[in-house]
Amino acid sequence: RSLWIHERSGYWWCYIVKETFIEDQWVENFRMRKETFDKLCDSLRPYICRRDTSFRKCIPVEMRVGISLWILGTPCEYRTVAHLFGISRSSVCLILREFCQVVKDKLSKRYIYLPDNDELQDIMLTFEQRWGFPNCGGAIDGCHIPIVSPQENHTDYYNRKR
Repeated sequence: RSLWIHERSGYWWCYIVKETFIEDQWVENFRMRKETFDKLCDSLRPYICRRDTSFRKCIPVEMRVGISLWILGTPCEYRTVAHLFGISRSSVCLILREFCQVVKDKLSKRYIYLPDNDELQDIMLTFEQRWGFPNCGGAIDGCHIPIVSPQENHTDYYNRKR
């Protein structure tokens, strides 16, 4: 019985990203600094690390995290990501699913605080009193969209993201 493995190139990840990306490129493409990326990899390593087999080499943790962040941070199709990283589309899908599950199960409790019912009521009351938003339990940072502010009420269009 013969085995067939489709040869793919991981050149882009191994030599372009890992060897030549500068800090700005890490932030632009992976939405975090290289140092933060490395810490995330270290945090996830116990949960997503795999071993080589006699059939093939495993996909390293750093590549798994890179694949997941690339998909979550860009509008790329799985096919495009598979070509970039030199793996199959099905592997891309499995890696992303596993990454999201592990982040939710293992890291969310450490980094995401959810208020209890009493705290949530206080937060909602504050949002309504201060900002006029009823039933609002929190706010997420927005996107920076550059515009030319109108002459009238131009202070309402101040860029606070600088």
